[in-house]
Amino acid sequence: MIESLANPHVKHFRSLAADRKDRRRERLFVLEGVRLVADALAHAGPPELALYAPEQPEQTEAGRALLQQLEGQRWAQPATPAVVAADADTVQPQGVVALARWPQVEPGTPGIILVLDAIQDPGNLGTLLRSAEAVGVAELLCLKGAADLFSPK
Repeated sequence: MIESLANPHVKHFRSLAADRKDRRRERLFVLEGVRLVADALAHAGPPELALYAPEQPEQTEAGRALLQQLEGQRWAQPATPAVVAADADTVQPQGVVALARWPQVEPGTPGIILVLDAIQDPGNLGTLLRSAEAVGVAELLCLKGAADLFSPK
């Protein structure tokens, strides 16, 4: 169990959450919360690394199901709630964070293409991404000046 904030995994999470250049260089981003981590597991496979506080996710049915998937995996490390909270960006962390690879998309996928120009607010960008997913957008292009797609916000 990871108990120290000085642990290299903990520091790695914090550097990726805080620094766009680190995310871009390593092509990794931070996922936080039961739903995001579970969705990533279901659709993209295992993350590079996950940290979880065993007693926190088990408070919901979805959390218990995720906990069963995490336990015993070499890429999933149990940690204290304080350690997971240090790597989380939310006020009420759900006890699980993960590092995922940027998705690889083949250009030319048939379907709707959404082009975003100068969307600077991460919250607005997130709203547009969720709406795009809902209507079946196949590709997304963010032009220079847009908010960081992989920002924890």
